[in-house]
Amino acid sequence: EDLKFEKKSLRNEMKEQAASYESKMKKLRLERAEVEQARELASSLAESLRKRVDEAEERKLREIEKAAAATEKAHKLQREVNRYRTEPIVRRFHALQDRLHTIEDAQRAREASLQQTIENEQSRLIEEREGFERQLAARDANIRRYRGELDALLRALRRIKAGKTHPQRM
Repeated sequence: EDLKFEKKSLRNEMKEQAASYESKMKKLRLERAEVEQARELASSLAESLRKRVDEAEERKLREIEKAAAATEKAHKLQREVNRYRTEPIVRRFHALQDRLHTIEDAQRAREASLQQTIENEQSRLIEEREGFERQLAARDANIRRYRGELDALLRALRRIKAGKTHPQRM
């Protein structure tokens, strides 16, 4: 019961941490999508620069600035992703997850052991029952044999009583 309570507490704590982790990961995914978009924009801008060499220098400078800003934003977001990965709550979440797996593995091992014990006991009981059935069958055979002998004696006694025959030696 303590293990079940601990397991339930760990699961609740993991759910809370998972919800927090999921919201952070959702934010990271959105930011990562922005990063990807920014990277694509930067790539597009670089390609545009190669194709439009003859355009005005002012436009080229603005596009380069946009690409630099997007790259800076991508680096900033990447640093934030790396920081989230090293946060204590994320490390604690993984530690709790490992602990829960350990508890579940121990529970499965106990269940397997109990199942083996049950199967062994069932086999022993089946063998014991079969032994009792053999003994009962032997006793039933003895009873039938004795009953046949008693019936024969009773018939002989009835004949003697009726005066039909004289006793015979056995």
